[in-house]
Amino acid sequence: MLHRKTKRMAAAQIGNLITVVVSISLLVTYFPAWNGVNGSIAASPGELAGLVIVLSIVLKMMAKEKRNLSQSA
Repeated sequence: MLHRKTKRMAAAQIGNLITVVVSISLLVTYFPAWNGVNGSIAASPGELAGLVIVLSIVLKMMAKEKRNLSQSA
């Protein structure tokens, strides 16, 4: 679906990374006794952020293709 969209995929990974770093920072600050659980909890919102970014990219690409098809018909 994201054929040759490396920059867009990088944006999704960067969004994932930023979300994980912010989440883990907050979790370690407020719940230091949770130790390794903080990392696994922080990964979930990070993956969700990546999914949302990829989903928005795919939906925009589909809308663009649909417009192009309707204009050429």
